[in-house]
Amino acid sequence: MVAFVRKTLDRKTGVRAMTTHHEPSAASLTHRLKEVERDLARAEKDNPEHVHALTEEKKKLEAQLAQR
Repeated sequence: MVAFVRKTLDRKTGVRAMTTHHEPSAASLTHRLKEVERDLARAEKDNPEHVHALTEEKKKLEAQLAQR
């Protein structure tokens, strides 16, 4: 498992914080990819404004899975 640090912004206080995140497992990436593919199919019919963002997320997830 690979950990990485991410700078985040607390929405309530507006203060930046450093948080440590771990890369998700292959199983959780696969699960999320299936969710995104399902959402993308729906968006193509009902919410075309979401298609671009979902397509980008799908590409990102596929790339992460290919690295494993």
